[in-house]
This record gives sequence, structure tokens and C-alpha cells, in this order.
Amino acid sequence: MMCHVTERFTISLPDELAGDVRRRARKAKRPVSHVIADALRAQETADLRERMREGYRTVADESRAFSEAALPIAMETWPED
Repeated sequence: MMCHVTERFTISLPDELAGDVRRRARKAKRPVSHVIADALRAQETADLRERMREGYRTVADESRAFSEAALPIAMETWPED
């Protein structure tokens, strides 16, 4: 059995957002704290995916730049059969 350590927070939300959280909790039949925790986890996942996308774009750009720099050298050394 897993033991979850929790910490209690007191937060203030605008009425509209608080109502949305309560509705979501009621609909999901889960405590408000779980709905908020799920939203934070979803944001963390989205942030990680965005950082990964940025990293892949950087690697792709670096690979493209290397290929463009290496192509003239390769063209000079490969036989033209």
C-alpha cells in the first residue's frame, strides 16, 4: 500500500474559477483538491512536451546546419560514377 504525503494549502480563486473547479469535482465525483492536482499535473505534462518540442526543433536545426556545411565537402570527395 502506498502512503501519500500531502500538504495543506489555503488558496483564493476568483468566483468563476472556483465554481468551475467545484463543478468539475462534482462531475468527476472527486475532491476539489484532486481536480486542482490533476490540473497542475496536466500543466506540467504540457510544459514538458513543449520543452521537448523546442529541444527537437533545436536538434533538427543543428542537424540541418551541419548537413548544409558538410554537403560541399562531401560533394568534393565522393566519386561521380
